[in-house]
Amino acid sequence: MSARCSKSRLQSRLLLVNQGDAYFGNAIECHLRAKKGEGSRPQRHQALCSYHFCRPGAFSSLAGDVFVHHHSSCHKTHTAWSRLGSVVGLRLGPIPLVMVTDAELARTVLDEPKSSAYTDLQAIYSNNKASLFTNRHDSPSTSQYYKAIRRQIAPAFNTSNLKQSFGRLAALMDSAVDYIHHKGSGQSVDIFTIAGRVTMNAISLAIFGEDLKGNEGNWEVRPEYACIFEPAMKWVLDVAAVAWIRNLTFIPAVRQKESELKQLQQEHVKMLKQLRACNPLPASLGGHLLALTDPATGQPLTDGQLEAEMATFFFAGYDTSTSAITWTLALIAAHPEVQQQVASELAALGLLATPNQPSPKPLTWQALSNLDYLRKVIKESQRLQTVAATGSMRTLSKSMRLGGYELAEGTMVHVPFYPIHHHPDAWDRPEDFLPERFDDAGADFLPLNRLAAADRPDAQPLPQSTQSRTAEDGDLHGGSLFQESSNSHSQKDTAGRPSQVRRFLPFSYGHRSCVGQNLANMTMLTFIAAICANFGLALDPQMGGLEGLKECGAVALTLQPKSAMLLQCTPRKHAAAS
Repeated sequence: MSARCSKSRLQSRLLLVNQGDAYFGNAIECHLRAKKGEGSRPQRHQALCSYHFCRPGAFSSLAGDVFVHHHSSCHKTHTAWSRLGSVVGLRLGPIPLVMVTDAELARTVLDEPKSSAYTDLQAIYSNNKASLFTNRHDSPSTSQYYKAIRRQIAPAFNTSNLKQSFGRLAALMDSAVDYIHHKGSGQSVDIFTIAGRVTMNAISLAIFGEDLKGNEGNWEVRPEYACIFEPAMKWVLDVAAVAWIRNLTFIPAVRQKESELKQLQQEHVKMLKQLRACNPLPASLGGHLLALTDPATGQPLTDGQLEAEMATFFFAGYDTSTSAITWTLALIAAHPEVQQQVASELAALGLLATPNQPSPKPLTWQALSNLDYLRKVIKESQRLQTVAATGSMRTLSKSMRLGGYELAEGTMVHVPFYPIHHHPDAWDRPEDFLPERFDDAGADFLPLNRLAAADRPDAQPLPQSTQSRTAEDGDLHGGSLFQESSNSHSQKDTAGRPSQVRRFLPFSYGHRSCVGQNLANMTMLTFIAAICANFGLALDPQMGGLEGLKECGAVALTLQPKSAMLLQCTPRKHAAAS
């Protein structure tokens, strides 16, 4: 680490320690006592141990908050910390870290380059080649590469191209519905595993033009690819803060984990060979991948570069969409009044199976655009059970003022999305499942006068530019089908000043937002509609009802159920299902 970088980080740390209510080792109880004059602020290790329920002495001054950030309930810890202020100081090992949970400040931070933590993730996708996800965008060359690859791949996700593949996707959903029917009326199924197979097959259809083979008769068997990449992913994430451990291959356990990682990389090599052999249509995602060129050379991407980009869509698409589908169906099952409104909307379109209409109309592309209420249900699920709970890490490319704090160039900033989606300053009744909160077309945004950070006189002025949707993004929001609000960071008043800021960010936002979100939205909407049209849903008693559902989430890379998500599915065509 350079002396300049060390000094900058130390200055950032000292500023955080000595200013305001955001400081290292914040514990809510101690923080409130200090503000009331009932005691001085605690030592950092005392606060951390008391708040995170660590055993006395368990906190390591060497590790800092590493173990907190790797804990499966870190999303709840981040949310608790966010109540202390919009800027909180933490530490990952020797590295100071700033956590930002204010929507306005997050807008500024998310335009900054990704942190070096993403470099460690490159091993998951290929032999350490940058991809759309891991590219840090921190130099002219990496920025040029990222923009060129995104511009070339984005048209694969526009409305016309997705519409061409919808028929095969709908047939895939029918197969999953048939499997649940064959389980028998009222039988419980693991919707988490089924959603995983649906998502993996949907991505395979987009890339290869065909679904994955193997276990066709059992939708409750995890995809083979997931069985390979999940252990490798967990290994890389677990040692990300101490990546040098990966070099200790003389240790049998490390050697075994590195062997699993090598197996994943070899799987990506095989998948690229399969892609070249299947000769995908030019308009498909696979066709766009094979047509990618390196802006620096003008030549097609190397095999290593292509493996990284292809693996990104499998890896990121599978993990996020699987969890989002699972949480949405579980929340529908736990809220009968919401389930009834979804059923009524489907019935009005002739899509609901009933004893009098056991074979309803097939789900069509046009019908998807009319499922307004179901879209709100999905969005509320994405807010309440934020799949990308831990958000993103950025490294400041320049010194800046955030919420009253001067942060030096090189400071690492963490923007967790779960606390932003649960902050009472941004959302009314944030812990309740209320799809109707998205009735307003502008519900994704929040007036700046509701944000505490905007009310402080020392808050940074808002930039005048916004990242609005452009043609090169390939119609990211799909026109009438997805009906999302603008992908801009903020909305402006008549004088050109920002008046609202985005508070809903399931796919992040700005120029680093998820390029494949249209495919994800189409997959989620199609599968959830197919399940709700054919089955009445209820949580299996083993899930512990709504309260059990609230406690069963755990963060791996995304927020997902700790184990199976068991739903009882009653066929609507056989009996009245609520």
